[in-house]
Amino acid sequence: MDTLVTKINDSASPDPSSDVLPVAYVETDRYCDDCGYNLRTRPIHRDERTGILITRCNECGRYVAAANTTGAGQLWLQRLWTLLLGTWILIVGAAAVSIGSGLGGISYGTLDELTQRKWVKVDQPGGATHTSVAYEVREQIPYYRAFIALVSAGSFALAFLAATMAAVVFHHWRRWVYWPVLMAIPIVVNLGFVRLIWQADAPGLESWGMRYITHHTCVQLAGCAVGILAGRFLVRTVVRVVLPPRVRSALAFLWLVDNKPVPMADTEARSTGG
Repeated sequence: MDTLVTKINDSASPDPSSDVLPVAYVETDRYCDDCGYNLRTRPIHRDERTGILITRCNECGRYVAAANTTGAGQLWLQRLWTLLLGTWILIVGAAAVSIGSGLGGISYGTLDELTQRKWVKVDQPGGATHTSVAYEVREQIPYYRAFIALVSAGSFALAFLAATMAAVVFHHWRRWVYWPVLMAIPIVVNLGFVRLIWQADAPGLESWGMRYITHHTCVQLAGCAVGILAGRFLVRTVVRVVLPPRVRSALAFLWLVDNKPVPMADTEARSTGG
């Protein structure tokens, strides 16, 4: 028994909350795993069924194992871990928002490039006039085909990157979960937000713009599908080419999540004659 407690007697207590004499008292700092209250000087009883020394927190009422050394340093490490976890969640959330904005921005950028704003005078009753902004289609630009190919490739690449990142970061998800979650992003972003914004900016060109919005939605859905099916395979390939075998063990989950054998350093050395 460590120095956490001072032994008094070996009598087992059938109920830690009973009035029988404790077997020991907590002599050092021992913090409650639930509320963080310092259990020092609290009585310790031996559980009759398991034989484990336990004490009860007089702050939250929880029973905790008395022999576990939870010092102040460990408590602060737990708080730091909670802070890091919250920061990681914020980073993932910011990345998701950025990728969604990028997918929608490509669609809207296509519409904006293929149109131009012009000021028109609108007659009002009584002979008064006022100017307003109107959109005019200019599809016959010299670089039309190259522009459409470029933005389509950008749509596909960004959607593929998003799906690949999701397959790596959320590797604990079942594979079928990726399909409804990732496929919903292009649909909501393009057919939802972008369509509403374009309808408000250029109501006269709503029907014209829908074919480009639908085009980018389909391209991004294809990128997501390829990322779901081949994203982790591509990441594993890059890891094997770039990282040395000893460092690669930290990313072993990329193989284990798909029930594949983890490449070991000695195996690869023998296969290459090293």
